[in-house]
Amino acid sequence: MSKTINVTSSTQVVGGKTNESSQQAITVDDTVELTNTLPAANAGDLTTRTDADTGVVTADSSEHGITGSDTVNVFWADGVRYGMDVSDVTDDAITVDGGSGDDLPVQDTAVFIAAQVSIAAGWDGDDMSVIDVLADARAHVDMQDSSGTSLKAVELSADVSWRWITGTGTTPITGNPVAAIVASAGTAAATELNTIVGYDNTP
Repeated sequence: MSKTINVTSSTQVVGGKTNESSQQAITVDDTVELTNTLPAANAGDLTTRTDADTGVVTADSSEHGITGSDTVNVFWADGVRYGMDVSDVTDDAITVDGGSGDDLPVQDTAVFIAAQVSIAAGWDGDDMSVIDVLADARAHVDMQDSSGTSLKAVELSADVSWRWITGTGTTPITGNPVAAIVASAGTAAATELNTIVGYDNTP
């Protein structure tokens, strides 16, 4: 049985004079709907910057919970580097390396660091008709295939959807199916992440 997804779009005109909104009904064969809570990130500073993808984050507290087996995201005011390996943890000092995204900022920049959370998923981007990903605070999501290869990575601002609807451009996720959403919060508060995908079954 098919399902209908109602997508609401709104526009705030500069100066706050008017709000414009529209609703589009999209019929799909099935949906994936996920709601997950991402643990709060840890505040700290980039106390050593070895190069663009290597450095030491000194957390504000040694109770950060990050271990040497974690993969982390590092956020700062105007950037994020995601999928970084943790090569050493000594008390509040967390050595990070690798990853993708923006180059690490200058030494002593205030940052947030968070271990990635893997959320089981399961859809083929080539069959999507609509996808909407929304967090109630800053966050980062990386949609990956079963081998851990990134298919689409997105930084989310608070309460601003990342959305694609069929007919509005090239499908943003192609190739292998999405097996997991790897995500983290980017602020010192637990963050609710909502994902909805509508797709058509392959004949």
